[in-house]
Amino acid sequence: MEVCSGNNFSIPSGWLPGEQWNSGELKLLASSFAARLLVCSSRNKTDDNGTDWEKVYGYASNGIEKDFAPLADNVTWYSSYHSYANFAGFTATDMYVVNMMDPAMPSRWVDESTWDILPDPVTSHKEGVDDRIFTDYQYLNSCSFYPERGYYHFTCYRCKRFDQYLQTRTEPMPEFRKVENDYLLAEAATRTGRLQEAADIINASPRVTRGGLPPVPAVEAGIPEAIHHERMVELMSSGCGIQFFQMRKENKLQPGSPLHYPIPGSQLEILKMDYYTFGGETGLPGVDFSTGGW
Repeated sequence: MEVCSGNNFSIPSGWLPGEQWNSGELKLLASSFAARLLVCSSRNKTDDNGTDWEKVYGYASNGIEKDFAPLADNVTWYSSYHSYANFAGFTATDMYVVNMMDPAMPSRWVDESTWDILPDPVTSHKEGVDDRIFTDYQYLNSCSFYPERGYYHFTCYRCKRFDQYLQTRTEPMPEFRKVENDYLLAEAATRTGRLQEAADIINASPRVTRGGLPPVPAVEAGIPEAIHHERMVELMSSGCGIQFFQMRKENKLQPGSPLHYPIPGSQLEILKMDYYTFGGETGLPGVDFSTGGW
């Protein structure tokens, strides 16, 4: 940000295909990334509560005014995330998220008989249901996952929003969308007592304009829930790890889930550190592995 403030330049087109960014805009992007890093670094709710939210508010207030989404060419520039997160049969939408969009759907897949209790999928606007469940997500009549690996992985929805990318491999690859910065600003505004500003941001966002959900009031109780919903639904395939970081900082990851990555073995050798065991319930509860859940 300091470099951008003291200089006037444009990013070469070869560095960011399909994008045009000057020094002023790059400074805004750096500010957005700073806000994201502060918010997403928390390993648990205690860390989250200790975040410098005024600092986040300052960064997000000076964040991007357009999406950061380099253009793929399927040769040098491509996104494995946008491929495998949307491929039918590879990655599907967890029932936790499906239930958020349509409360009539179960939040967990119990066993093979779950198919028998599923309601009919919503295919047009319905009160209390997020429209994006049929505009951005696709209902599945079967699940290609292996039952022997656990029915808890099963689901009846997948994300279809980026199917055009799967067809051409030459579409924009969203890494940091403006709406993500908006939600960062809304969360920081909520945490610093600016409730009306936070509500205004949420109510002008895709939650209302695309999802058809009712506006949220300017009260602290409902705004964080709305932001959580949007990060799960709207920001799918936009910035790798957003959903993991959101669940982590709210103590909602399943018990035993790792809360951080291990130090790579090669780095341990360089730093002359001892090898160590990682995973499961090794380490400090709530710091190294989750003791929470939803």
